[in-house]
Amino acid sequence: MKIFSKTWFALTGVVIISAFAGLWVYQFLRTPEVSANVAQQLQQTAFLDSTGKTRYLNEFKGEAVIVNFWATWCAPCIEEIPELDRFYQKNASNKVHVVGIAIDTQSAVAKFLKQQKISYPIFISGMEGIDLVKGLGNTFQVLPYSLLLDRNGTVVDQHIGMLNGQHLQKWLSKVAINKVSG
Repeated sequence: MKIFSKTWFALTGVVIISAFAGLWVYQFLRTPEVSANVAQQLQQTAFLDSTGKTRYLNEFKGEAVIVNFWATWCAPCIEEIPELDRFYQKNASNKVHVVGIAIDTQSAVAKFLKQQKISYPIFISGMEGIDLVKGLGNTFQVLPYSLLLDRNGTVVDQHIGMLNGQHLQKWLSKVAINKVSG
């Protein structure tokens, strides 16, 4: 009976610790909804592109956009770029775009783009992008961080961490449904 009590106590402790750990991971990975006001502010924020030209996300009004915050020093960000590029090349003609927003310096991005071919537009936020992603709900300021904007510029979904082909296809179906109903 004594062994059973110790085992039961140990298992109960493991279950409780696991539950708290799971809750912490959920809270860490969960991002709150982005308010319409913050999404509109994002649309009107001025960014530089890789050539130094001022650009805005509202240039893509009427089109769905995956906004991907990344940095040249972020290994998972760099790892997901080929997948995002394939997705962009396949879907841009259907008015579903990808825009990368680098939380980095213009010189670092320019150097990176000489080594890495990227078809989709790259905007540069500088280190101010950290405050931007925090305001968008990424309170842990983890990269990569991506948003799905529908054709009205509304944030439909967001994701912390790398996007893969399956996730991108799921997002594509969300904006396809939105196209029909919106």
